[in-house]
Amino acid sequence: MKRKWILSSIALVVGTGFLIWIVFSFGFRPRPNVLVITMDTTRADHLSCYGYQKIKTPFIDAVAKEGVLFEEAFSVQPVTLPSHCSIFTGKYPFRHGVRDNNIYRLSKANLTLAEILKEHGYITAAFVSSYILDHQFGLNQGFQLYNDRFLKPKKRGRLPVDRRAVEVSILASKWLQINRKTLKKNSFFLWLHYYDPHADYDPPPPYREVYPGSPYDGEIAYMDDWIGYFFRELKRENLWENTVVVLVADHGESLGEYGEKTHGIFIYRATTHVPLIIRYPKKLPPGLRIKERVSTVDIVPTLLELLHLKTEAGLDGKSLLPLIKGKKPGYPRIIYSEAFIPRSFNWSELKGIREGEYFFIQAPTPELYKVKSGEREQNNLIQDYPQIAAAMEKRLLSLIKSGSKAKAEPVAVTEDMIERLKSLGYFAGGGQGAKDEKQKPTRPDPKEKIQLFNLYQRANGEVENERYDQAASLFKKIIDQDPNNPRFLLELGNTLIKQRDFEGAEKTFKHALSLDPKDPRTHYLLARCYQTGGKSDQALKEYEAAITINPDHFLAHFQTGLINIKKGNWAQAEKAFLQAKRIRPRDAATLNNLGYLTIKGKGDVKTGLQLIQEALKIAPQNPNILGSLGWAYYNGGEYDRAAAYLEAALALIPDSPLFLTQLKTVYQASGEMEKLEQLKRREQLLKELRE
Repeated sequence: MKRKWILSSIALVVGTGFLIWIVFSFGFRPRPNVLVITMDTTRADHLSCYGYQKIKTPFIDAVAKEGVLFEEAFSVQPVTLPSHCSIFTGKYPFRHGVRDNNIYRLSKANLTLAEILKEHGYITAAFVSSYILDHQFGLNQGFQLYNDRFLKPKKRGRLPVDRRAVEVSILASKWLQINRKTLKKNSFFLWLHYYDPHADYDPPPPYREVYPGSPYDGEIAYMDDWIGYFFRELKRENLWENTVVVLVADHGESLGEYGEKTHGIFIYRATTHVPLIIRYPKKLPPGLRIKERVSTVDIVPTLLELLHLKTEAGLDGKSLLPLIKGKKPGYPRIIYSEAFIPRSFNWSELKGIREGEYFFIQAPTPELYKVKSGEREQNNLIQDYPQIAAAMEKRLLSLIKSGSKAKAEPVAVTEDMIERLKSLGYFAGGGQGAKDEKQKPTRPDPKEKIQLFNLYQRANGEVENERYDQAASLFKKIIDQDPNNPRFLLELGNTLIKQRDFEGAEKTFKHALSLDPKDPRTHYLLARCYQTGGKSDQALKEYEAAITINPDHFLAHFQTGLINIKKGNWAQAEKAFLQAKRIRPRDAATLNNLGYLTIKGKGDVKTGLQLIQEALKIAPQNPNILGSLGWAYYNGGEYDRAAAYLEAALALIPDSPLFLTQLKTVYQASGEMEKLEQLKRREQLLKELRE
């Protein structure tokens, strides 16, 4: 059913009125199609077209042979969301305002490539593969279809956070087929995002067996095959020759270089050097390799010039067409990169520029490297060339200060968001990209803390696998080295709750509060500690403290409502859930609880049923809502309906004692004695299995 819904939604974006408008605008002579493929976490030097001999990437290689390959392309950020925002706006992060994953939203003040092409009649669609690019973070701007709901998601722990390349390529191919007639007459802009090479590396068979020593390479080879699948579909639909193809990575991967196992902390070549290939044989020479250093912010102005569209003002990127034609004025130019994820750990951010043969990094301990094309950074020459470093730092600050900037839009960080990011190896909670750029870093240098970051990632892996003793041990080891870091204290406290060490968790959270008494998350987690440990009155006080600091703290309102339901305080519970509904009007669990309250506290079965039915429309496969609706119908005397919903709930959780008990009550009331006896036998069997 879900697949049908997605595909029918795809068809809706090309209705008749829209089609007529496009045909009228372009007179049956559409511009070239544009396909941008972003390959997450893909090092350029792990593709065979970039000289890597240990992997086969035939489909990416074929595009390189038919297109232009940039040997020295650099990303602006070593993390997904800010990097993609720069790819699709042509602006550096300090200009578009997104400095970290998922604590910022791309402001509507920014104009995206999708918005520009949509204005010129393009049909726009995107298929993304990771929660990090969820529509709530703003990159859906300009896309008529933004497919970020996964049919068969991969899970880290209990959370669905990304999907494999197979799903992206097949859904995108279906989109081509459904819109076949329209795409023969009208241009499209399509963005496909593949997340597979991101840690943890777990390529499916046979790639796991072909690359036993490097699962990272196996993920890239797997991704290449599914990119090739989509290329074949484009050719089958006769769309390939009139499509501009851009292949680029958002960032690379350290793979242990500089002590960093993955990415996000440093801005050395390992995580910022990316593949960039542009193919359009009608206008671009095949097989050309460009040695000059370029940036991913150059993609937007290049495409706009290639399509003969006006280049927007205020872009940091430059069109690469003159460079492709052999014209090199202004080269070598300054290329900027930054890393703001360290702020999430209360460490210093990093900012750097590459200019000529030098690479300067602004940090508490600044760095200066002399690097040739293709070389990694090895010897910090800051003491040998202080004047060069000072001049480059001045140019760095001037670059950041120049031009207009979009206002940073922070996103309210939720516990669900934090858990999802942690499961992907990230952490939400810092950033602070809107701070004064003139201030020099005063926090610890990430170079001094990289081992703690690696330990943190290991500890999160233990939590996901429910090995809480090992996780707590690792978090304590981190805190021994960084004792007053609130972020790590919260992680330890959360783990201690899972161990049911409520006394230890309470002590840890109170230590964190002594460092930052106005952090709503710390108050929230302390409340969870009390609530889980059976101290509901103390929990209510801490939830109230979190709400006082942040009136829109959804979960604090929600948990306050749950506690008051258990206490039978119907008025207070309703007040709390109404606040939760104000913040998230379509949260199914909130509507379900309001329905329960309306029936139980007010005796209004009709209104309560309406609320629970509304919740079920939002989450039709939620067993708790199905059970709640079944019990509500029982209370209303509609036994047949009650049985139907409770049976559906029990089918989803076959060993639920609650649903078994409720369904027995319904069968008893309706006189379904045979079904009652069957259920009793089932209940007895489950009891024996548990024993």
